[in-house]
Amino acid sequence: MKEVEIRPTYYDKFKCSADKCLYSCCIHWNIAFDDKTIEKYANIEDEEFCEYVLNNISPATKKATLKKGYCPFLDTDSLCKIQKKCGEEYLCDTCKSFPRTRRTLGNIIKKDILISCPEVLKIIRNEKVFSDNYIVETNDKEWELLQLGIDNKKYFIELFNKLKFLYEQKYDYKKSMFVLLNFAEDCTNLIKKKSDKNFKTFKEKFNEEYFTSLAKQYNHKKDISIVNKFQKELFSFADKHLLNKRMYIPLETYNSLNFTDKSTIKQNQKAVKMADKLFNLKNLLFYIINITITDSIKYTDFLSNVKFAVLIVLFINLFAITQQDITKQRTNNNLLTLATCLFRSTFHAKFYDNIEESLSDKTLSTKNLIDFITSF
Repeated sequence: MKEVEIRPTYYDKFKCSADKCLYSCCIHWNIAFDDKTIEKYANIEDEEFCEYVLNNISPATKKATLKKGYCPFLDTDSLCKIQKKCGEEYLCDTCKSFPRTRRTLGNIIKKDILISCPEVLKIIRNEKVFSDNYIVETNDKEWELLQLGIDNKKYFIELFNKLKFLYEQKYDYKKSMFVLLNFAEDCTNLIKKKSDKNFKTFKEKFNEEYFTSLAKQYNHKKDISIVNKFQKELFSFADKHLLNKRMYIPLETYNSLNFTDKSTIKQNQKAVKMADKLFNLKNLLFYIINITITDSIKYTDFLSNVKFAVLIVLFINLFAITQQDITKQRTNNNLLTLATCLFRSTFHAKFYDNIEESLSDKTLSTKNLIDFITSF
């Protein structure tokens, strides 16, 4: 089988900001070390430093033992002690590759960069994240992009193209979420059935007319009661399932906001606009779906992947609302850190591994999400 690698054109734009990073990858993560690198550490000539390094890696888990939430190798200048002492070649595979990711689907190797790093967030807000803007590399002049030998290959091609079509429409992020949730529910039901007849229906049903009809159904009607109720439920869900303790936001902060007050409503609108401008929320929404699409096709659970993206976007807005008492720059930095933290605590944790179960919470039913999106 021919191996094909695809990666976005902005993949190589990433550059680590090192000691200037807003939220270092050395914080709150138990970094896993590969055997080859641990063997290197065992042969470090400086015996004292060698002992220090090995004593801070658990023999059982092969992970660094955090010190008050920080990697033990993070120096006071926010740089890596190992890299400073021994050179970049002594970094483990995880630290060398992060935030780059490699995912496979059949003969496809799909490379991306993850928003677990704030620098990536800055890159993707100005890029076309769902387009033909991809570099394809293969040793063969002739190749079939998805030579999988399974039904999933045809759905991947069709689904990718339909999402690309949606991305190119002039919808804002709220309308995009509305259309995506409805579409995801319909197409997931078809994908799960896996038959040639259903695939034919998939191709024919989800056409331009289908999406145009869905978009026309989007009817934004401001309803403060729905907004306030859902946001409280969303905050409670995120506080329970998503938030890293460092980014914990007291529920009292949220409850102190009076959503029936005109000035609060005005601040709310301002905060959401600020978040949209900072992240380009439509881009962020489609970006998360794009990097997880291989998993959704593997496990026929595209709806949960869409909900996952919607959840992060909505919670970023909710956090923005609680940040009205501080400066714009500090708010922006906090939002960048929060988005980074959210993705780390979901995409790289049990939450994402059990995404369908995690998102089955009644708060996040498709109907509830749609009702909220059309009300705020």
